[in-house]
Amino acid sequence: MLVLQRELKNCFGFDASLEMRDFPCWTLTVRKDTAVSLKSKGQQIEMDDSPKQIRLKNGSIEQLLLGIGAYHQDQTPFIDETGIDYPIDIQVDALLDNLPEVQQALRKNGLELSKKKRPMKVIVIRDPEQ
Repeated sequence: MLVLQRELKNCFGFDASLEMRDFPCWTLTVRKDTAVSLKSKGQQIEMDDSPKQIRLKNGSIEQLLLGIGAYHQDQTPFIDETGIDYPIDIQVDALLDNLPEVQQALRKNGLELSKKKRPMKVIVIRDPEQ
């Protein structure tokens, strides 16, 4: 990273630094009464995703967010704030490129996907002449 910072300075005259900033993101949370019902029954691991559905058996929240995020690469990051650290079973029936529809389907499973701001490390590039 230091080499890249030096090159930005040498080649273009830009200053670059890593800073903590509040940044918008999508956060996934779970209702307390739902966390247990998502717990996997222990079947063989399965993941099936299509543009209209994600179905996980013995999967993870990370896999769920990756499946949703694949259709929203132009969005801010998706962050797991559920605290779920065990395998889950879930089926999300929604057009995955339609976030309001995805939010509604997640809500039916006791999950909430909402836009918030969280502190994140970001690369800041400055033009010292401005």
